[in-house]
Amino acid sequence: MQNRQKIVALAGPSCGGKTTLKNALVEGWPGSFAAILTTTTRPKRPGEKEGRDYHFVSPRQFNSAKAGGQFVETLVIGEYVYGLSLAALTGALTGARNGVVVITPDGLP
Repeated sequence: MQNRQKIVALAGPSCGGKTTLKNALVEGWPGSFAAILTTTTRPKRPGEKEGRDYHFVSPRQFNSAKAGGQFVETLVIGEYVYGLSLAALTGALTGARNGVVVITPDGLP
């Protein structure tokens, strides 16, 4: 029987606890789940780190990637844009790990 990785999508409104649940899965089952990070144009908040919390890019970089079809979904919140890249999805599914991603339903096509 072939082992296939799964993607767990945690979808819901802002402030609904999705990120808390994602962190519990990643930290509670080390090696079983990999966080799939969102790309955003917003600046880092205190304590956030590139590659741990988000992929932080300029609006120009984001728009170029979007024009190139590199995002599965995107969402504008206020003056910033968020997106889930195909590279983030495929990159997280390494080894026997499953991916877990946080999405907001409004961002889906």
